[in-house]
Amino acid sequence: MWRLAKVLPLVVLFSLLLLSCSSKPKVCTTCNGTGKISQSQEIPIPFEIKTFEVTDRGIFNPDYYANVTLENKGDEGGTFEISVDFFYKDIGTHTETSDLYVAAHSSASKEIHYDADNRSDKRECRVKPPMVVHTTQVICPTCGGKGVI
Repeated sequence: MWRLAKVLPLVVLFSLLLLSCSSKPKVCTTCNGTGKISQSQEIPIPFEIKTFEVTDRGIFNPDYYANVTLENKGDEGGTFEISVDFFYKDIGTHTETSDLYVAAHSSASKEIHYDADNRSDKRECRVKPPMVVHTTQVICPTCGGKGVI
């Protein structure tokens, strides 16, 4: 009985210690305890086609050119891919593609030489803008922004 009275308080103390350790919140492994995570998204640089003109040079053996001016409306520069399509009823479509670097908030022009007849039925200019990665901080979905689970 004497031994039980001596050991019983230690057993109770040890049990309380285990309970307090197991009830401590754990650090969220998704956000490493910050409550926020980074989320990245690719966004195209905004632009505007300012001019699109098709011209020829020469008399007997003319060369044909498409002149394209782009305005970069974004905060970052990048290389834009310009495609000029020439549609013909009898032979189909002829496409010429070229790259053009345009700095942020500025304009640049490109002259694209093409091997096609200037008397096409329809002409179209397509531009593929460069993509920019934007990263934002959002609340961690695992811990709800608390940093612990």
